Amino acid sequence: MIDLQTKSSGEDYLAYNRRRWGSDGWTSSLRRSAAKDELQFKDWKWWPNTLNAHRLVLLADTVGKGGEAKQELFKMTYEEGLNISDMEVLCAAADRLGLSGAREYLMSEKGKEEVIKQDRSAKSERNISSVPFFIINGSYSLSGAQDSTTFEKALQKVANM
Repeated sequence: MIDLQTKSSGEDYLAYNRRRWGSDGWTSSLRRSAAKDELQFKDWKWWPNTLNAHRLVLLADTVGKGGEAKQELFKMTYEEGLNISDMEVLCAAADRLGLSGAREYLMSEKGKEEVIKQDRSAKSERNISSVPFFIINGSYSLSGAQDSTTFEKALQKVANM
């Protein structure tokens, strides 16, 4: 999802959380849950504007690397303390993924309308208001960070439908 309230250059993590929610207290349960799955969030410094990151994922999807692109962007944001709002950071991600032509693509307007259309559709048609948001088998959804036990139960429920 694209957060239109985030500055185009991204924002300092804590400043954004204070402005938006008064603190970053909401991340405590997220971090605890993630730690169980060996995710650290050890260097989360930025709250990025993700419009261009979504465009990079769209480009990566064309060569079957959309999932890898998402993982790379998550790692850069949460583990390496990088600002994925920055075009140079996105170009570095593209280089890591071996995406040729990514710099030219990102410096253009290509993919922008499609990403905005997908975002609007997710918000209006699927009523998605926060991320992460998971849709399982097109019929069951989970909103927010979930531990592996919750996913297991959701998958069992869908299998029994």
